[in-house]
Amino acid sequence: MLRQPSRTESSSSSEITFDDVDDQQVFAFLDDGDDGRRGVSASGTGSKGVEFRLDLSSRINPAPMATSSARAVVRSPKMRAQSVAAKKARTRRPPESPVRSWLAVVPAAMASPAAAVDAVMRDALADAEEATKEAEARAKTHAEALAALQLELQQGELERERLRGELHAARATVQDLEHKVAAAEQSSDLFARQLANVKESYQTKLLLRDEAVAIEKAAVTKEKESELQHQQALFAQETELWKQQIAALAKSQQAEQQEHSERVKRLLREHEAECAELLARCRALEAAQSHDRDEIRCLTGWKEQCEHALAACDARQVETEQERGAWAVQCEQLAHDASVLTMQVNGLLMEREDRSASIQLARQQFERQHAEAQATVRCTVRSADAVRSDLRRLASSTRELVRSEVQTMREMLRAVQEQAFELAVRQQQRETQAAAKQSRIIQLEAQLKNDKQAVNQLEAALSKATRALEKKGGLFKSKYSEQKEHLELTLAVRQGLVHELQAKKQQALELEAKLAQAALAKRKAEAKNSQLQQQVQILQHTHARELEKFALAAASEVKKMKTRKPSIVAGATPGNNGASLWSWSSPTKKSDSSGPNSEARA
Repeated sequence: MLRQPSRTESSSSSEITFDDVDDQQVFAFLDDGDDGRRGVSASGTGSKGVEFRLDLSSRINPAPMATSSARAVVRSPKMRAQSVAAKKARTRRPPESPVRSWLAVVPAAMASPAAAVDAVMRDALADAEEATKEAEARAKTHAEALAALQLELQQGELERERLRGELHAARATVQDLEHKVAAAEQSSDLFARQLANVKESYQTKLLLRDEAVAIEKAAVTKEKESELQHQQALFAQETELWKQQIAALAKSQQAEQQEHSERVKRLLREHEAECAELLARCRALEAAQSHDRDEIRCLTGWKEQCEHALAACDARQVETEQERGAWAVQCEQLAHDASVLTMQVNGLLMEREDRSASIQLARQQFERQHAEAQATVRCTVRSADAVRSDLRRLASSTRELVRSEVQTMREMLRAVQEQAFELAVRQQQRETQAAAKQSRIIQLEAQLKNDKQAVNQLEAALSKATRALEKKGGLFKSKYSEQKEHLELTLAVRQGLVHELQAKKQQALELEAKLAQAALAKRKAEAKNSQLQQQVQILQHTHARELEKFALAAASEVKKMKTRKPSIVAGATPGNNGASLWSWSSPTKKSDSSGPNSEARA
């Protein structure tokens, strides 16, 4: 029966390749290695002898792992071919087996004397030693061949692992490139979406900004129109009040003039009636004329004071006219400056100029009325002077009449003074009103200036927003160009990565083809190795059985020789022949008994 190879043997034999070993070398090795045994002392039976055992552990066990020194032993293909050719030359003519020589010598020994037996035994021992040496040499050569094959197998394994690592690296590189390409596509899509979103948001912001500016302009326009309408209403009300005041003043002055003229007429009639009496009394009053002159001087001084006050009023009126002219110049300058504004502001300024013209006309009318009032006052003063001259002429008539006249004149002058004071108060009120109107004009001018500043601020804000818009547009254009260049570079890199990916895929396919070839060669070598291992085990088993049969036959022949020819056996030295024959029989049994152990060790 044939024993099945153990798992250890199959696992070890799966790593051996026999590409450089053919069947003739294996069978020659098996034929020549039958006698390659090692001598071991037999200590179990108490007798000493030589034990020959077939040692196949170095032939079956796999070679150790290849190191740097083992790599140095690897031969080149040319040297390996020469060594294989030499091995084939040596194994073509295997030497004669010691068993066959023993079978050839045994019949001669049976018919020869003891010397012949000794010679035969020596020849057999010499042949056995030579066969053992040759078997050891061949075992060494085969072990070296197996080691070389093991190194080649390890190199093939390393090459396969390297190719597999390159294949994995190529696959990882391909996956990385695919991920990079996908990330580049995603980044380009994301950038396109971001650019579209920024563009839409910028357009919406521009639209909102335009709407806000339009709303602000409409609000400012409405506010200005409402303010102008309110100012026009206020100016119309003030003009109506001024007209009413001027009409009331004119009526009061006319009534006062009528009353004064009636009083003067009555006084003249009384003076004409009393003229005769006054002429009689005039002489009596000459003494008191000096006193009257002093009083007249006082009245003249008072008159001069009144005239000085009137002159001051005229100067104040001139200053007012000058200030009004300056205001008119300023208004013209403001109108000239306001001409730079928009059409709406120009319309507002035109309305403002029309309103100022109406105000100027009202002022001129008021000034004319004031001049007429001053003329009436001056006429009144002149009439008073005429009356005083009449009184001077009539003062000579009588002192009493003069005194009465003086008293009446004093009363009249007091009334005139009161009227002048009232006129001064009214003039002061008019001046205060003019100052209020001037302050109102200044306020309106300040408001106009503020409006102008607001318009300038709006224009500055609009220009600033326009510049910011242009700047942002340029920035967006530059960013768009940069992103476009980046996208072009990304596309170029993507194309390069695609080409590189295709090249890597081609390399990966080539590496996979090489790996498949290497795997196929490995499977073939493993199959061949398993077949050779099975053949070696079968040959070992058959060789052990043949040795056992040969040992049994030799032992039986020796026993027969001992029984048939005791003289020959007695003449022979028992320490040599018997021991040698026993050594041939006992090692066979021991080898048979220790065969499984050796196979287990293998």
